[in-house]
Amino acid sequence: MVNKYVFDMGGVITKSYYLRGLYNELNPNTNYTDFKFQFYCSQEALDAYKGLITIEEYFKKISSLTQTDYRIEELIKMYHAYKGGIYRKTLLIMQFLKERDNQIYLLSNLNEADHLYLEKNMDMNIFDKQYLSYEMHKVKPDEEIYMDVINDLGTNDFYFFDNSSTNIKAAKQLGIKAFKTTGHNINETMELIYKQKN
Repeated sequence: MVNKYVFDMGGVITKSYYLRGLYNELNPNTNYTDFKFQFYCSQEALDAYKGLITIEEYFKKISSLTQTDYRIEELIKMYHAYKGGIYRKTLLIMQFLKERDNQIYLLSNLNEADHLYLEKNMDMNIFDKQYLSYEMHKVKPDEEIYMDVINDLGTNDFYFFDNSSTNIKAAKQLGIKAFKTTGHNINETMELIYKQKN
């Protein structure tokens, strides 16, 4: 029987982002709390995750708000430099599942720069399909993005891994077998699934 496994990116495939490092290098004319809000929670950040503005427009806004003088290309390069890297354990698990004829998917809230980082740092052919918020113009935990995945796969009978309790709760409400995990403890999560199946 072919099983379907859907992975989030941040926290599950990629390690935590070191935003403080970027803040220190940029040395913006704002405090860290405001900087963090602008990067993750502002309307511009949400618009970038939904693909309603380009990544260039997003970083241009960040540059303006933080009063930094870097070119957009430099900001994106610096942004990538403070990514935490890839969880090797997650990659190995995905490869293991794929070799046994399971289907592997990506479902993530991410902007274009995040996706570019993934493309540069792992083999994207591991995924049978990618569900990307900036292409779908929807974000988790909104029900609509999960329903798009369910409708496309033709089922809600799949395993979903995310590091957000809110996203997991939303998925479970739609009957998805959702597990809160990170790349750090994904081995234990897979062992739990194996025990449940047997």
